[in-house]
Amino acid sequence: MSLLSSTQGNFERVRSLVQVLAAHGGELPRASALSWLQPRWKGLDHEPSSSAGTQIIGACRSLGFLQEGSDPLQLRNPSVATDIPTFADLVHEALVSAGHSDPAEDELSISEDAVPIWTYAWFVVRCDLEKGTSWISATTAKDLEGAIDGFLRGTSASGTKLFNTTKLPYWRRWLSAAGLIVDTKGRYFPDLSPRLARELAAVAIKRGSDTEIPIEDLLEDLRPRMPYLDGGEFHLQAVKRLRFAPPPQQLSFILSAGLRTLHEDGVIELSTIGDAPSQSLFPEDITTTKAVRFVTIKSQADQ
Repeated sequence: MSLLSSTQGNFERVRSLVQVLAAHGGELPRASALSWLQPRWKGLDHEPSSSAGTQIIGACRSLGFLQEGSDPLQLRNPSVATDIPTFADLVHEALVSAGHSDPAEDELSISEDAVPIWTYAWFVVRCDLEKGTSWISATTAKDLEGAIDGFLRGTSASGTKLFNTTKLPYWRRWLSAAGLIVDTKGRYFPDLSPRLARELAAVAIKRGSDTEIPIEDLLEDLRPRMPYLDGGEFHLQAVKRLRFAPPPQQLSFILSAGLRTLHEDGVIELSTIGDAPSQSLFPEDITTTKAVRFVTIKSQADQ
């Protein structure tokens, strides 16, 4: 059962299951875990839905939190952190890891577990092609389904559909939980500034806070962590599949928007002063920030 097929297994429920297992030393009989997730209330004579519990377990397993085997349920890491920001980091890491499971050659279809993060890679490139995000609300769910599914299956015309309109809302919820899109009031659009802030905080451990980092060095640090971005493994394959030639020395719309947002919020500082090679940000009329040579990740005390 893939993550997007486990429709009852959302972020909050998967986190609850992991919390329950962690509180019991990382292991519980399946029936006991299900009773914690779906307690019977006094006065109600119906049994909790076994289907919902199975889907929560399926989603948890798809993300790699559970050991193989159906009973008892065992965490791979019994001391896993379950605070919301750290758990979101783990979900993002799991989505990226699943994306690496395929050779991703142009003629091959990818696996179901890789669908969520590869779909995001498609959005990154498509937003460059469309020069923004307004096209999303103007595209019907059916047209979106066809375009994404065709991308995911590559040149293979056969096989089961990997993406459809039923999976779209669940994809949106998981990517929102991972800090990659904004999903509110029925509208959604890619916005990776929350995730980028978390990944930059990790980069700052290596590079240091309040230190100017050449943009090329920063991109090298980000690509393994966010391979759907400029020059990353998934991004390069998405560019190839969509037959798109990014302008040289210009960052993608999605990354440019994320950097500008964090700059305006005081999380980072973008600078064009110096001798390092520069990158143009994606053209935007309403901002004066047009390019970047150095990025300074501000310390928490400065924010």
